[in-house]
Amino acid sequence: MQEPRAGDQPPRPKTDAFLRWLGRYVFTVFFRQIEITGKDRIPKTGPVIIVAKHSNSLVDGGFITTYLPRMPRMLAASTIWDYKPLVPLLNAAGVMPVFRRQDRRAGNTRNRHAVISSRELLTAGGVLALFPEGVSHNDPFIKPLKSGTARIALESERHHGPLYISIIPVGLNFEAKSKFRSRVLMQIGDPLKISDIVENYRQAKHSERTKYVRQLCQRIHEGLIAVSPSFDTWEEARLVGRTADIWSYAELDPATEVDFVEAVEMRRGFAQGYHWMRKNYPERTATFWQAMTEYDQLLSTVGLKDRQLAATYSVFSALGFVLCSIFKLAIRLPLSLIGTVLNLIPLQISAFVGRQNDPDKRATWLIFSSVFVFPLFWTLQAVIALLISAPYLGPTWGWITGATVFLAGPIFGRLSLSFHDFRRQLTHELRAWVVLRTRKNLAEKLVITRQELLAELTELVDFYDSNVNSEESAG
Repeated sequence: MQEPRAGDQPPRPKTDAFLRWLGRYVFTVFFRQIEITGKDRIPKTGPVIIVAKHSNSLVDGGFITTYLPRMPRMLAASTIWDYKPLVPLLNAAGVMPVFRRQDRRAGNTRNRHAVISSRELLTAGGVLALFPEGVSHNDPFIKPLKSGTARIALESERHHGPLYISIIPVGLNFEAKSKFRSRVLMQIGDPLKISDIVENYRQAKHSERTKYVRQLCQRIHEGLIAVSPSFDTWEEARLVGRTADIWSYAELDPATEVDFVEAVEMRRGFAQGYHWMRKNYPERTATFWQAMTEYDQLLSTVGLKDRQLAATYSVFSALGFVLCSIFKLAIRLPLSLIGTVLNLIPLQISAFVGRQNDPDKRATWLIFSSVFVFPLFWTLQAVIALLISAPYLGPTWGWITGATVFLAGPIFGRLSLSFHDFRRQLTHELRAWVVLRTRKNLAEKLVITRQELLAELTELVDFYDSNVNSEESAG
């Protein structure tokens, strides 16, 4: 599909397709599971504004560019253009710079160009993506929104409408945003209802328009909360997640893991319940929360997961799981070993680069440095293989050897990822099995504590459901 670009730039569908392929390749290396929900909520044609919470720096923009059904054009902070290796990618993707005040680069003329370009894109039926918070951050909640998104939408409708712009919130939910081989869910929300605000804004006097800008900002904020769980603190987020785990896991096999889509939805529901209980029944909530905190600290101390306590597998089933796992690892080992050797040094370099930055930018530096570091090392290894083999095998076979080594880097590297995922899982389950059977007093205490928490949680859920249903019926 040919997606328009801002200004007089012609569509570049082949460039768009290549960038989206490259993004999928890179992101499926860093994340072991990527889920997308709600794709059908994006209109197939017509102007669309995508809004999202901004918590993972350039990774957020990369995800939206790569995985949306349609290729968007983004507004991004002008400071990104300071990183020269990224400039070709930014220009190829049609990203438009915004000059923010906090960067001391703001200027009416500069930003007027970005606004005009955004209006032109929407008028041409394109997709505009931006982050209304105006800055990437590491907070577990949505920051107050800047008015730019609302103004672009309303002014586009006023000057060029009716365009019937769809404003669609997108939630990027990272299991552990800086952790290699973690999981991520992109949830595409329902289009916001804005026709009343658009019509009022179009008819309003200049002095009254700010009111409708604020109203649209509020609706965008509510839309983002619906697809992005929001917490006061990271401790609260962690404990809500722990509570959802207790509720989710019953009798499980050692390898079972709750689907991430289900896990995110469960945490969102428990977050709503927690906030309601804390507001209406603070003492009862505080008592349960204290018990949950102690349980969480104990689990963290011994390095166990809640599902490992919930699993009720026998010695024979555990032995069967281990033997089957070892057999699978042995089959994958030769090719995985080649992939590990060819990619270990560039992986360590990218990981080192990532660790030098704050948590908000860690994944960005790791991922985007990999785009350059890995191909460089694959090329270097291919050249070395060529130089070593050519004197013995001849120039032709020397080139074939070099090309084979170059291709082996990415191909066997992908195979080694699944091998190490499986190896880490086996190691964690074996360690949990050993801990729970060698430290029986600790295991018994953890299991009893979990059972007590689950019983109290069941009462709280029933209490919450009955009261909320009563409120809705009364309303």
